[in-house]
Amino acid sequence: MGSDRGRPSTRCPSWLKVRGFVANHYNQRWGSGELSPRARALVCITTDVLNQTLDGSFSLQIDLALAAGAGDEKARAVLLLVAEYESRRCGGPTAR
Repeated sequence: MGSDRGRPSTRCPSWLKVRGFVANHYNQRWGSGELSPRARALVCITTDVLNQTLDGSFSLQIDLALAAGAGDEKARAVLLLVAEYESRRCGGPTAR
């Protein structure tokens, strides 16, 4: 059997508090129904670009956004907006 060393115990009260906190915040943001699946996918695309996580997660979010009706133009618009912001933040050519 493998070692559980380094993994938090689910019986630890502080771990249960963290798990509850994360679940509560996740449900507040994603479980309320205030954002459509299309909007959630576009937000996740933005987050992936800003965090430079342009791997499977990014591809999945693009697919989900398109499947939810965002369309190529909307996805491109989000990417261009984020690219401009990122360029300004990093002192790129659009920085003022």
